[in-house]
Amino acid sequence: MKQFVRFFRDIHTARSAVSSKRFYGGVGFVCSVVFVAIWQHELVDELLYTSAGLIGFDTLRKIIRRAE
Repeated sequence: MKQFVRFFRDIHTARSAVSSKRFYGGVGFVCSVVFVAIWQHELVDELLYTSAGLIGFDTLRKIIRRAE
């Protein structure tokens, strides 16, 4: 339990290795996947397309930044 409290406190500091934005974004993404999987079955395809598109966009962004 102490490790969880320490981790939770550390993500809100500037010197942390884990970004609070990245952490809460991951939590939000998992919550949206669970919501779609349980209540909105017809949105599963859209969620997968959007997720794949964002991953592809991030990969292209990294490649372009390296080239500059």
